[in-house]
Amino acid sequence: MTHRILEAALFLANRPLTREELSKILPGQNIDQLVNTLNQSLENSSLEVIYDGDSARLQVKQEFLPKIKDLSKGPELTRKGMKILALIASKKQLLQKDLKKYFRGTSYDYIHELVELGYLEKHKDGNSWLLKPTKKFEEQFQLVLKNASVPNTNLTQFSEKEETDSDE
Repeated sequence: MTHRILEAALFLANRPLTREELSKILPGQNIDQLVNTLNQSLENSSLEVIYDGDSARLQVKQEFLPKIKDLSKGPELTRKGMKILALIASKKQLLQKDLKKYFRGTSYDYIHELVELGYLEKHKDGNSWLLKPTKKFEEQFQLVLKNASVPNTNLTQFSEKEETDSDE
């Protein structure tokens, strides 16, 4: 029964809950065991719990996303911002200076937008910035970055430079 409380908490939160938060909701319970029990009960469901030992989140299983992806409210990103994010995610990281190989014109405003929204982190790397997707990106797009793949994204389109800087 307590695994159902965990399920309800993860559903209602609609975000990852830390081990500490889960322990407050379910004091004295073995969180690892509860997550395992919940995942077993969801085996024939379209949902799964993603748990890394520090936090847990409830999400739709990857196999069901193609059929329902249009129902979810997507992030409010510009078209070019979304393309830049997809490219960086597919490569797992990219130097900002290398974006000019893929896009014509400046990408600095879009990088700033993606960092401000929490989808990218950037770290100084020589004369450029190393860009990497964040945990928020992984959660928003329900991707596991270890095996990152960007569904329904034709990355060959990124090999040709953008015709304009506009978002059309």
